[in-house]
Amino acid sequence: MDFKNALNILVALFNIVFGMIVFLRAQKRSVHLYFSFIVFGIALWALSMASFRFVDTPQSVLIWARILYAPPILIVTMFLIFTYVFPNKMMTFNLKIHGSIYGVGVLMVFLTFLPHGVIETVRVEPGQEHQIVFGPGYLLYTLMIPAYFIWAFFRLYRKQQYASGLKKTQIQFVLSGTFVSANLGLITNLTLPTFGIFSLNWCGPVFTLIMVTTIGYAIVRHRLMDIRSPLSKNLAYAIFLIAAVSLYCISLFLIAKNFEYSRGERGELAVILIGSIVLGMGFDPAKRLIEKGTDRIFYKKNYDPQQLLTELNRKIHSIVDLNKILQSVQMIIMDHFDLERMGIFLIDEKQGQYSLRMHKGLEDLTPLSFKNLIVENLEQRNRTLLVYENLLDSNHPLPRDEAVIEEMEKRKISLISPLYSEEKLIGIYFFGPKTSGGYFTGLDLQIIEIISAQTATTLENARLYQLVESQMNEFKKTQVQQLTQAAKLSSIGELATSVAHEINNPLTGILGFASLLLKDMDDTDPKKRDVRVIESEALRTRTIVRSLLDFARQREPKREPTNINEVLKSTLVLVRHQAQISNIELIEQYKDPLPMISVDVDQMKQVFINLIKNAFDSMPNGGKLYIKTNVLYVRRGIGEKIGEEEDLNEKKVSQFLEMTCSDNGTGMTPEVMAHIFEPFYTTKGEKLGTGLGLPVSYGIIERHGGQIEVQSTPGRGTTFKIKLPVS
Repeated sequence: MDFKNALNILVALFNIVFGMIVFLRAQKRSVHLYFSFIVFGIALWALSMASFRFVDTPQSVLIWARILYAPPILIVTMFLIFTYVFPNKMMTFNLKIHGSIYGVGVLMVFLTFLPHGVIETVRVEPGQEHQIVFGPGYLLYTLMIPAYFIWAFFRLYRKQQYASGLKKTQIQFVLSGTFVSANLGLITNLTLPTFGIFSLNWCGPVFTLIMVTTIGYAIVRHRLMDIRSPLSKNLAYAIFLIAAVSLYCISLFLIAKNFEYSRGERGELAVILIGSIVLGMGFDPAKRLIEKGTDRIFYKKNYDPQQLLTELNRKIHSIVDLNKILQSVQMIIMDHFDLERMGIFLIDEKQGQYSLRMHKGLEDLTPLSFKNLIVENLEQRNRTLLVYENLLDSNHPLPRDEAVIEEMEKRKISLISPLYSEEKLIGIYFFGPKTSGGYFTGLDLQIIEIISAQTATTLENARLYQLVESQMNEFKKTQVQQLTQAAKLSSIGELATSVAHEINNPLTGILGFASLLLKDMDDTDPKKRDVRVIESEALRTRTIVRSLLDFARQREPKREPTNINEVLKSTLVLVRHQAQISNIELIEQYKDPLPMISVDVDQMKQVFINLIKNAFDSMPNGGKLYIKTNVLYVRRGIGEKIGEEEDLNEKKVSQFLEMTCSDNGTGMTPEVMAHIFEPFYTTKGEKLGTGLGLPVSYGIIERHGGQIEVQSTPGRGTTFKIKLPVS
């Protein structure tokens, strides 16, 4: 096998690999699909050329000659169709235009294989290039190939005139690369053979390396066709390596030919042998030199990707504090990518949004809600970057892409990268344009994707750590408040016991003598009214003392299996008349059936009476009071409210009864709510309240192992919730 055939086979193999990379990245995109067909056509052309030159029987040579002239038809046809979908347009078939393009191509292939069509015969002479004798169809062939190329180049030229930015650059690379290759191929494989010169027709497929090199550069450097495969860097090395080896082989071949003329075939063999040894010895140094040159051409940046990732990992893995991690990430990324602005949003589940946690240069600091168009678009695209230029150039965007473009323009950002922890979107990076005015290259986007994946887990762990730390601080604060409350209640209890006993003795005497005086006095006695006041106030004092004793006694409740619905209903009987005269509507909503619960019925009635009376007092002009019972299921250790009973695993879930007392009265301010469970604190005045109802109720519920919660809004009402565990 001579150098010419070896070179064509090398070109064919490379184009097959290159075509597969593009084809596998197609994902139903027409631009990838048609370009891969072009590359496969070149591979078929190169293999046909090698086979045509290798066989020597007249019949085999004629068959391969006809096969040889078919791939160029495929190449120019696919290239022309490619210009209709490039850079990123979906194919919409037009019968008049595209049908004509395909029709002429199919007709020319038919003429190529037709006996006495494009090729009449082939003359085979030993030691000489095969001489093709063309048939009458060759004239159409020579018109069709250049016509399709001219048509395609005209379309690309017009497109680049009206394009801008990255899109314009991509079109220029495709136009320049294919233009040079096409013109050289037309000269060696169309013009010269027309005049009977076939010595250079083997160069046609080799010249396509110019196109492949140019387009490979655009793929790696300028995100051509959005191919950002991990193979892109190896592809760049391979393109230049093949180009260098090809030039080396061509040079070696020309030198060998000179030796052949001057010293015979032995001289040619000597040159080939020496050249092979030189190539073998120099392969590794040449490879390193090509890699270095390729890095300089393709990846000339003010940062080294490996150094960037190493520095980032070293920084973020040595820090626990979330704010410091965010600061480090922002500083490193902005410095290495030379950005004008950057923002980092992290999920805030309580607020239902992504809050801006760190930024530099952003003017719009508005958080992103879960329903924000950017968030929804990122979730639809599943970990895909949102590149402003790509969205702008897309002719078939996803729904709401136009709104996302407007949002990016408003915030003056060029790139958005999602942060995923497992399958959850936990944050978003906003990147502004580069200060140099350049765009994000294919390598930039690969590095940003890696950075986003690496930092997402670290940021999520730090966020959760901060959340847990905040919850622990809140828990400690709550524990301190509960201990303080318990200490207050204990102190008040001891004092109440002592004071109650001291007051009871004289109070009994006052009531006794007041009763005696009332019996002895006539109804007409003007002083009898004063004695009644004495008796009334003494009775009121005794009620306060009994409440103090109940509060201080802290006795264990006398529990018995009870249906809370029945307790509530019997309690409401006592207050229903007062509700009617106070213009208060009682609305009862009972969960039925309700689990039995072990409680002290009298104490529960006392709690309900206290809450209901407070609700009545908060609605002096009437209103509505909602009494409701329900069953709650809470996951143990988490406190998370979950679904219905049939969904539960009893070993992991606790069951609670919830009693709700909700009014639409005057409500309470946060300052008042902070003191409502303190003994003797009242907002009703001395004559209407003792300030012991809620503290006593709090103690009763606590001794039952339950909780009492309150929510209130001034002017809108108050809701008390009692939760008791079901044993």
